[in-house]
Amino acid sequence: MLTIIERESFKELKGKSLIVGFPGMAFVGKAVADVLINKLSLKEIAEIYSYEAPASIIVDKGRMTLPSIKIFSSPNVDVAVLTASYQPQSEEAQNRLAHEILRKLSDAGIKMVISAAAYVSPETPEKRRVFVAATEERLVEEFVANGCVPMDGGISGLNGLLPAIAEVYGIDGVALLGETGELFVAGGLVDYYSATEVIRVLSSYLRLNVSLDDIIEKAKEVEESIRKAIARSAESEEKRGGEPFTHM
Repeated sequence: MLTIIERESFKELKGKSLIVGFPGMAFVGKAVADVLINKLSLKEIAEIYSYEAPASIIVDKGRMTLPSIKIFSSPNVDVAVLTASYQPQSEEAQNRLAHEILRKLSDAGIKMVISAAAYVSPETPEKRRVFVAATEERLVEEFVANGCVPMDGGISGLNGLLPAIAEVYGIDGVALLGETGELFVAGGLVDYYSATEVIRVLSSYLRLNVSLDDIIEKAKEVEESIRKAIARSAESEEKRGGEPFTHM
């Protein structure tokens, strides 16, 4: 069950493409959503509270905030963005939430759902690829023409479910997966390089004008911190004579 607080009318979403970015591996989807909200000056038009949300709250300097799902848009652009601070943990809850959200989006007239997520490779590639999966072959071909690689395998979580289930409600669905490395996933780090490559594809396909210079600088900072951490670890290992370090 959902409780929806509309800041603006859902009619504002009619005919638009919705970009989805829930938190996931290397936070690629969430980073894509947050960057687009900021760069396109989108405003919050709806806040969704779900029974599937975590049974906890966020407190910042004494101020309580409920976990929620938010939709952002603007009359000046042909896209909207849906993001959240959480994903439900159970498969049943994720499926139920996806259907409930898509039912509302279908009624609002959304024409396409494009999610952003991560494609994890064992090593972190210098040049991140963007993989595509879609509900129609023609959509795959369109995104391949914009620099994507057709994907094989599976996608877990709402970043995969929402575009896939969208077809049930008569909405085109696409998932764009930015390549990242296991190091980012294991370290809980944001792969901004991966996010920028996904945004480049979105900008090309949807004709968006998004400057990414400051995001690339963030990406450089994250990778530099990784290099320094690896160097410190190697130095410590050398000082210990290569013996494993353990805690009792």
